[in-house]
Amino acid sequence: MKQSIFCIVLLVLLSACNRKTDIAKYVQRQMGKKVVLDKSHYETKDNMLLDSLFENSLLLIITTPREKSCASCFFSVLKDVHLFIDSCNTDKVNCIIFTPESYDEYSDLKVKMEADHIFFINDYNDSYSKDNKLIKYTADYKTFLVDREKRILLVGSPFFNMRVKKLYE
Repeated sequence: MKQSIFCIVLLVLLSACNRKTDIAKYVQRQMGKKVVLDKSHYETKDNMLLDSLFENSLLLIITTPREKSCASCFFSVLKDVHLFIDSCNTDKVNCIIFTPESYDEYSDLKVKMEADHIFFINDYNDSYSKDNKLIKYTADYKTFLVDREKRILLVGSPFFNMRVKKLYE
């Protein structure tokens, strides 16, 4: 009996270690890679917005809502995003949110917030995640800080993880 419990505990610990190792390898692979944004997947107005943002921003936070998150729940996160970007004291930092769910709900949030540095891209087919091979990852690992050449500088969500937030700062 004791051996069985020991084996189960050991397996759980090993699987947790493997998960951390997998995430560390994923993060390491992503650093310096370019984010793929295939313009054929987005509407013309969204492509124009993306071009403008990459041309005029020093840094961009690119993210997508957590899976099955409601728009109103995401609103509180957006307020934090807005405050975080405002704390940078520059108009050269922006946030792009690819919304694979109901775009209308999320665009209503944008109007409600009147946030200058947060932009929504209609992504009904979750092309952002598919093109960048991010389907198996949570939104926390689909969030990147990128430069204007679309190179990934940081991986992780600064909105849910204080350690990552400190890296972004």
